[in-house]
Amino acid sequence: MNIPETPAIVVVDDDALYRKVLILLLKKHRFQIFFEAENGSDCLSRMAAIIALPHVVILDIEMPVMDGFETAKKLKEKWPQVKIVAHSAILDARARDKIMAAGADHFLVKGYESARIAEAVWLVLNEV
Repeated sequence: MNIPETPAIVVVDDDALYRKVLILLLKKHRFQIFFEAENGSDCLSRMAAIIALPHVVILDIEMPVMDGFETAKKLKEKWPQVKIVAHSAILDARARDKIMAAGADHFLVKGYESARIAEAVWLVLNEV
């Protein structure tokens, strides 16, 4: 994958306020926000309707309608080149292992500093 100068990011989280804060943090680090979604189903529908794909999806684990586990699995089945940074407010090794097995490329516990999310995005983009 060619690493873009300004990666396109999708933010998927059911908490609208958290989504807005995360988007502001990402913009501060000069990332392009492709779109935002409130759950996995919304994300997958929007991904299917577009031609160009985002480089990275930042994905919450705990969401109504379609959780992050199912979303990650479906994202990787349909668009394996899209990187996934999963995050959750719950620090649980089993949940982390499960989301990584579902296809996430990186995992963060919510409450991280803004630099950590930027580092995670660049980390997954640089993975071969």
